[in-house]
Order: sequence, then C-alpha cells, then structure tokens
Amino acid sequence: MTRTARAGMAVLGVLALAAAGCGTGEGQGTSGSGSGPVSDSAGSAGSAGSAGKLSWDNEKVVAGRGELTDIAAVASDDVWVAGHDEKNGETKADDQYLLHWDGRTWKRQAIPAPLGDSVFEVRLDVVGKDGVWIYGLDEQGDTQRIARRDGDRWSAVPAPDLSNGRLTDTAAFAEDDVSVLLTSQGEGNGTVAHWDGTRWISAHLPAHADALDGTSGTDLWAVGLRTSGSGVGGKGKEYGQPAAMHGNGLFWRLKDTPTYRFKDPVPPEPSASLTDVVARSATDVTAYGSHTYDHGEVDNEPPPEEAIRLHWDGSAWHALPERHKGCDARSPLGEDGRNATDGKGGVFLSGRRYSAADGSCAKIAWSPLPARDGVTASAQQSVWPAETALVPGTDRVLAVGHVQVNQSGDPLSKPVLLELKKQ
Repeated sequence: MTRTARAGMAVLGVLALAAAGCGTGEGQGTSGSGSGPVSDSAGSAGSAGSAGKLSWDNEKVVAGRGELTDIAAVASDDVWVAGHDEKNGETKADDQYLLHWDGRTWKRQAIPAPLGDSVFEVRLDVVGKDGVWIYGLDEQGDTQRIARRDGDRWSAVPAPDLSNGRLTDTAAFAEDDVSVLLTSQGEGNGTVAHWDGTRWISAHLPAHADALDGTSGTDLWAVGLRTSGSGVGGKGKEYGQPAAMHGNGLFWRLKDTPTYRFKDPVPPEPSASLTDVVARSATDVTAYGSHTYDHGEVDNEPPPEEAIRLHWDGSAWHALPERHKGCDARSPLGEDGRNATDGKGGVFLSGRRYSAADGSCAKIAWSPLPARDGVTASAQQSVWPAETALVPGTDRVLAVGHVQVNQSGDPLSKPVLLELKKQ
C-alpha cells in the first residue's frame, strides 16, 4: 500500500523538489558504465551499526519512461507491482499497468478488467494470507474503483462513497477487515470507511488526516493536522498542531500530542503536522511529520523545518529525541518485516536511508543506470524508491520507484524495481 505520496503541509519539500528533478544532489551520479556505489555527505553506504552494508541493486528497469508506484508481495512466487508510462511528459489513465512475479519472471499485465481500463492513482494491498486488492480512481476523478484477486480471478468490490473525501491511504488486514482513509478536498475533516466483508461503514474524523495505519480494524491510527485546541491560534501561536486520532472502526477520538512553537520572533504562518504513521503493535506506533512556516517573507529565517517524530507507547504520545539528521527528517517507505521491539527490525526511509532499531542511520548505496534506452553517458541520475516490501517466507526486500535522469535536452524518468543486498 502506498504510504509515501501523502500530501502533507509542506513536509519534506526539499525532497519533493529533488524527486521532480530539481536537484539537491541527493543520490546523484554519472550514468557511465554503472559501476561503483553512489554516496554523499550523509555517510558512506553501510555506516549504520547493526545494519551492515546495504545497497539497492537494479532488479528490473522497465523499458520506456514512467514510474513504479506500489508493490504487494503475497508470496515468493506472487508479487504485484503497479506502474505507469509517461509519453511526451504526461501520464494518461490508459498508461497504467501491472507487473507480476510468478517465481521465475516479471510479466507485464493490463489493469484488471473489473477496475476498468481508464484509472489513475492505482494502489495495491495484500489482504489476508493470499489476497490482493487494487484501487483506482476514474478518469474524471469522482469515482473510486476497487477489485480483489482470489486465486487467479479478479472481481469487483463495491467502493465507498467519495462525497466525504478522496481515497488517500489504506489499512488492510483480512477480506472482511479493510479500512480506507477518505481525505476531504475542501471543508471537513474526512472519514475512515471500514469494509466488513459485506458493506462499507463510514465514521467522521475529529481532525484532518493524511495517513492511516493500524494493527486491525479495531486498532487504527489516523494522523494529520488539527486547527483548534491547545497551541493553536492567538498571538505568536501556530496555525495548526499535530493530530493523532485513534479509532475502532466506528468511533474516533483525538489523543493528546506534544505541541510545537517557534522561538520569538515567530516566522510567518507557522504550523506543525503529521504525514505518516507506522503501527507495529498496540504499544508501538511511530508518527512522522514536520514543523514549518511560510518562507521568504522575513529576513533571518529559522531553519526551514523541524522534523517531528512521535511515539505511542500504549498510553501516551511522546516526542522522540533527535537521533541522526540523515534519518530524522525522512518519511517511511516500509519496514524490514521484523518487530522493531526485538532489537533487529528497522525502517526504510526516503532518500535511500535505513533506520535500524539501535538508532543508527545507513545511507543505502546504489549504482546508476548504464547509458542506453534514452540515458546519456553524461546524465546526472538519482534513484527515488517509493515503497518497499519484504517478500513473505524470504529475506528478500524489494522497492519500487523511479530513476530521475537529468541531462541536456531530454530529461526523463525510468521505472525501476530494486532489490536490497546486504553484506
């Protein structure tokens, strides 16, 4: 399920610009022969304590231009990837496709017929032991479509009402336990709709939310922004504060979170919000976000943003101390499949970082693409994983994303599937 393209309030703006090819130097290298890992000032690849040396290998580079956006790993011989082509710098509804791994090869497939042949914003979920759900938005942007795969067959699933928002995140646990976040595009806080195997039941949220996760349909967290209550409004105070809401599928309640405020002189339009959440257990939940403001309106601005990381221990939310600047301001792409409380698990982060359970931060190496299929020898390249997945029953970690190729006259985006290598 896609957890990294969440539209928060100016969070990780520098990373977004780099991903669009505006260039911050993140992960760049010369294409050439593709030899040698790319690194930067955040530390050489593998300087991460218990993480060891890590690198992303180019498992599959899709011909043409575009991106891979989501992944659902069901089994060692059943992995699904969503992607889209780009033609003349644009992506159309008919440009969406799937890749499927059957244990031997990757094969390209059309979007399943029950979803329709003209959809955008394709998402994937592993549902239950061996099921897959696929979501898509119709070409007009006002009808959500959903299909599920059981064995070799795709079938349509009724979609929730979009009148209260647009589907922005999902949390799936079983065929009768799927929740989706519907984020309001105007006034209102949006809703979470729960599928019980027969119907959708919607519940309104007490604050705006951009991300959803949980351990089951009765233990869910939605995080985002609140614009009222403690720390909001008044002279020198914030426009918004972090919002963390807990729900059981029917009722949602705001939980107290730390408040944030800049020191005097306070910069213009300050606000703090959460944009990602990872729930490992009922007593181990981490939320990510930032504290930022409207730039360019005053001299002597404070740093551009303060990374927010909050932890729920089962009874309260606490601000996590700064551990490593290379990891703290990054958004989560996925876990390595192990419970972080056992001292071995970690989280893959944007910007090719890995945060190990011991607090160490690794820069994951990567080798640029060779000069072919539109990539020139002098091109500057950066790789942008969008989502990771641990293949069940294996230690194989895959990531989907794109390689941004900046070059004279013809910049392009290459869809890429990556595999983690450990030394």
